[in-house]
Amino acid sequence: MWQAKRFAGSIKRSDSSAEGVILLLVILILAAMLSISISIFDSVLGEFRISGEITDSFTALYAADQGMEKMLYENRVSGAAWACPGRTGICSYTATFNSGNANLPQAACFKVTLERNGPNVTIVSTGEYKCPNLNPDENIGSVKRAFQSSYSVE
Repeated sequence: MWQAKRFAGSIKRSDSSAEGVILLLVILILAAMLSISISIFDSVLGEFRISGEITDSFTALYAADQGMEKMLYENRVSGAAWACPGRTGICSYTATFNSGNANLPQAACFKVTLERNGPNVTIVSTGEYKCPNLNPDENIGSVKRAFQSSYSVE
């Protein structure tokens, strides 16, 4: 009888030490799974941010393109008398347009610079989305895109 009790006591001791090892393994596996989950979440969140910035980038690119087209038209077709009168000498002109005075998406703007040095003309158009002058609260994360065109007028 004494041997049966002794045998049962040894079984309990081995079970309790095995339970401790199993608990440690479960904690390690859960920690590894948590670490993997956090890294996947971080990657997915980064991709969502990038996809939002791509949309903003296209809006800024559209605004820059509109500014370039406007200045090319004004300079080549109408002569841009309001910008740089005459076709000789050095001239620099900068204009800023936003959704209030141009056909632009909400919170977009562009800035156009025309530089004329004799027959050589350089136009730089910078489009911006989330313009600070339109939405002062949203100027964090504004996106800018630009075009430059150089040509000679005969």
